[in-house]
Amino acid sequence: MLYAQIPPHLVVKTKERLRNDRVEHAKEPLPVDDRVVRVVCDGSKFGLKNALAPRLRCARGQIANCARDRSPGANRRNATMQREVIDLESEDAPAKKQKKEPFAGGSAAPIQMGRIGIVRLTKELKDLREVNPDTGALRLREDVSMEIELVDEDRLDEWRVKLFYDMAHTPGATTTQNALFDALEQRAEKYEHDRIRRDTLGGGSNFIEFRIIFSPTYPAEAPFVYNYYPRMKGNFIFGQGGLCAEVLSTKFGWSCASRASSLMLAVRGLLEDHNCRLQTLKSGDCGGREKTLLTPFTEEGARKDASSVKNIHKTGWHGSAGNK
Repeated sequence: MLYAQIPPHLVVKTKERLRNDRVEHAKEPLPVDDRVVRVVCDGSKFGLKNALAPRLRCARGQIANCARDRSPGANRRNATMQREVIDLESEDAPAKKQKKEPFAGGSAAPIQMGRIGIVRLTKELKDLREVNPDTGALRLREDVSMEIELVDEDRLDEWRVKLFYDMAHTPGATTTQNALFDALEQRAEKYEHDRIRRDTLGGGSNFIEFRIIFSPTYPAEAPFVYNYYPRMKGNFIFGQGGLCAEVLSTKFGWSCASRASSLMLAVRGLLEDHNCRLQTLKSGDCGGREKTLLTPFTEEGARKDASSVKNIHKTGWHGSAGNK
């Protein structure tokens, strides 16, 4: 902390009004010797940097001299100074450095987002939740066999994307769509974990889950998208769930005008067009370990994949960098 004397023509307001960061001229000048203010290093936080900065160096010397003063009455003068100290830090102010929360279940701690991003996501989320009054189903599910929702109602920056395969084994369905549907059915029959997800999160239908993480600078920066569960494999999919897709690159493919739903449609089309599949023990995936097969990919691991993709495509986009 730094200490500096308040000029006689300035007065610091009460605790409640300090949060407004205002300093105004006092109607009656205050004695210079009796008022001392404590200023945090980041004086601009309280709007006092310009007013007090010229005095900070002087204040350091004055305080040092007081500390070294051993003359009679020095203790009394120092005690008087300390009683007049005004703490400009609010009681509920957060610490300047906070330890980053570890990844838990693939999710990082909540992040702060700008106003533009909050407004954009709030509006889009409202649109995605639109229900068809005639059927009672989500319009997004009826139109593109997809549902998008918040992972945690207290976090606007992390979304769950559920890809359904209602179109499987119907005219127009692709070989990949049929294969993914069959694989999901087989998993639900074999693994209780998948049956629980189907009945609770899927409303009785199997689905593949992706996660979208929005950065504090969204929509200027592209969202981060990764495969969550079940684990997939194929071109454009890395070993820890990260995706290699130009549309996810802020520098080369992302448009700040894009919506999350259209982004996921592009990602889904890319993966299905290149014959993506679910990982299986029969194919030797996951090192033959069932526990690994039933464990979702994590955001931490997927971001490592994304870092590799960024290095591979640092000069441009030239095809896939994913595992086959």
